[in-house]
Parts: sequence; structure tokens; C-alpha cells
Amino acid sequence: MSQPLVIAIPHRLGKQEARRRLQDFTFFTFEHYPYDACKNPWSDLYREPEIVNHILQVWREDGLPAKVPFFMTEGNLSSRSGSTFVDIMGGLWLADCVGAMMSGGAGGLFFFHGLPWGLGDSCGGGSFGFLQIDGQKDEVKGYFAQYFAAQLINLEWVQPVDQLHRLHRVDSDVRDSAGNVLVTAYAVQRPDGQWSVMTINKDRDRDHAVTLAFTDGVTKQTRSFSGRVDRVTFGAKEYEWHPDGRNGHADPDGPPARSILDVNAGTLFQLPRASITVLRGRLSGQ
Repeated sequence: MSQPLVIAIPHRLGKQEARRRLQDFTFFTFEHYPYDACKNPWSDLYREPEIVNHILQVWREDGLPAKVPFFMTEGNLSSRSGSTFVDIMGGLWLADCVGAMMSGGAGGLFFFHGLPWGLGDSCGGGSFGFLQIDGQKDEVKGYFAQYFAAQLINLEWVQPVDQLHRLHRVDSDVRDSAGNVLVTAYAVQRPDGQWSVMTINKDRDRDHAVTLAFTDGVTKQTRSFSGRVDRVTFGAKEYEWHPDGRNGHADPDGPPARSILDVNAGTLFQLPRASITVLRGRLSGQ
């Protein structure tokens, strides 16, 4: 059985020698805690895709070979948990982070962390975990926003099977007056033949109605969803966090809302404020 190869590269190595040694890597891992602890304004959500793209660009320019798979093996909003982790903001950040990382070529992501920790006192009361635990009874009292976001990512957006998925780039023109992209989206062709689009509406106050167009980069032919589309939404209407230090709680506390749409080329898809919405179906002509 082959063993992973880990190589330490001294700082005194020249760039050419460092790049040569990088060729021997079997994988590359990193942590991702992009924002200042306890200082996570809502506007941080607008920056996540750009931050991820910049990180990946720097590594490529520094010589990380394209053949070497890379993994985000630990990450969250910040290095210390706070109320934004368990608020709806934490769920939206997780969806955007996963979509941007996978679209950028990541081989996988591992959430930090799945241990059943309760709420801490710092930064208004937060947690790195998915579940709200009653420490005295060792029972689950509730679920945090990132728990539901992870469900949408793993069970709704992608197909939960060990088969090939194809990611496609998505451009969005939904912006605010300052130029921030308010709606990001990530499209995947699933093994079951369906197209699945995960949208994140980062507008905290407003719903947005959008159209979706699928354009072939070679033929320039444009298609759209047609017929039945499954819609799964999780956002501010399904989840509201009430901060109170270690006694904070969510009400409502999920679950995501589900519906079935009958659509055509002119359909406007409603994206509720502060929400993740998965739209899944087949394209015209499929």
C-alpha cells in the first residue's frame, strides 16, 4: 500500500527548487478561517467567493501543480466561534464557501467540526458544532444553521453517491448599489442526469426573483429548466437565531421548505431573503 508523502520545504530553498519538490506531493491540505474572530459583519458574506478564488490563484502562481489534489480539512468563519456561526449567516457562509472551493477545483472539504459541543460564552455565544446539546442530559436540544446548510449541500444539491459530478461556472448580475454580488450560484450536473443549482441570496432584507439560463460555451445554445423542478429552501423564514449567550436558541429551527414547480423558459424563481435555495430538474431538450 502506498503511503502519503509529506515534504517539509525550508524557507531558504530557491523558487525553482521549491517548485520541483512540490511535484512530489501526493496531496495538499489547508485550513480556512478567513475573518477576524468575533468581528463578522454581514458584509463578510459578500467577500467569500473572492477570497477563495484569490487563495487558489496564489497557490497556483506559487507552483502548486495542477495534478496535486487539494483539500480544505478544517475551516469556518473565524478561529473563534460566535453568534454568527449559529445564526443564518453561518449557514449562508458555509454554502458559499463549499460552492466556491469545489468550483475552484478542491478535491473535498471537511467541516470543523462535527463534535457535539454546546454554546460557548465568547462572541455572543456560538459553537463550532452542528447540534445544540443539553450537557446534563446529553440530548440534542436543537440544530444550528450550518447543520441545515450541510444537509442542502450534501443531500439536495449534489447526489449522495460516489459518482462523478460536473461543476459549471455561474455568473450573476444581482448586485446592490455598491456593486456587491447579492446572489451567488453553483451549478452541477448530477449522475442521475439532473441539473442542480444552489443559490445563495445574501440580501438580508429583500427577496429576489431571478431567471436561469444555461449557455453552452461551444455552441452558444441557451437552454432552461423545463417541466418539474424540485425546490428546497432554507433561510430566515425557516430559521431565526435568538442570542442569549449559552442560552441562545433558534425559533423557528427548520426544517427547510420544499415545493415542486412546473417551469418553462420564462419562469422567475423566487429566492427568499437571506436564504440557500436548491433548484433541481432537467433542461429543455433533455
